Amino acid sequence: MEEETSTNDSSFASTNDNDVYYEVVGEAKEKSLEDKVVQLMHNHEKQSEQIRQQSEQIRQQSEKMELQIGLILQYLQLKSLMSGFTLPNNDHDDNA
Repeated sequence: MEEETSTNDSSFASTNDNDVYYEVVGEAKEKSLEDKVVQLMHNHEKQSEQIRQQSEQIRQQSEKMELQIGLILQYLQLKSLMSGFTLPNNDHDDNA
């Protein structure tokens, strides 16, 4: 009987199964989670930079389009002003 009480005595065992499990598996899981968080942060930064670059490209394209639209409008205004005028024929096919 004395053996039985000594093996059941909580002061006899310094760690329980949960502590051993955490020390063996828990630290590895914690490290794995830390690695995943670092990877997610890296991916987020990378995607944010890609979005910033795409936004800059879109902004530049918009500026070009605005310039082209302005030039087209100027051309159409000039064309409408000159609609009453005929342009001289610059063909040099005359047999003179």
